[in-house]
Amino acid sequence: RIAVQARQLLNCDRCTVFLIDHDAQELVSLVTDISNMNSGSPNEIEDLNVIRLPVGVGLVGKAVREKRILNIPDAYKEESFNSKMDQKTGYVTQTILCVPIYGEDTSTLVGVLQF
Repeated sequence: RIAVQARQLLNCDRCTVFLIDHDAQELVSLVTDISNMNSGSPNEIEDLNVIRLPVGVGLVGKAVREKRILNIPDAYKEESFNSKMDQKTGYVTQTILCVPIYGEDTSTLVGVLQF
C-alpha cells in the first residue's frame, strides 16, 4: 500500500520498497508496485515480486552506502545504475529517485524507497 500511494503521489511508473537484511547483507524488496508496467509475461512479473541484491549494488545500494537521497535524471548515464531489470522486462528506466528509510531512532537505516 505504501508503494502504491507513494507512486501515485509522485506520479511515477514504479515504486519498490527495499528493506535491509543486515545479517545477509542484502537489500530485499518488500513491495514492488509495477501496476503501470506495459510489458513482461505473467511469469516475468511474478519473478519481480521479490528482488534480492547485495548491499552496495545498484542505485539502491549506493543510497544505502552514502545514506542519502539520490535524484538521478538519466539512469543510463549513472555508473551505479543496474539495468538487469530493464533487460528482463523490456521497460526503459529514465529517472530514479532513491530515498533512505530510517528506523525510529533516526540513526538506523532500515531500507530504501526507489521510484
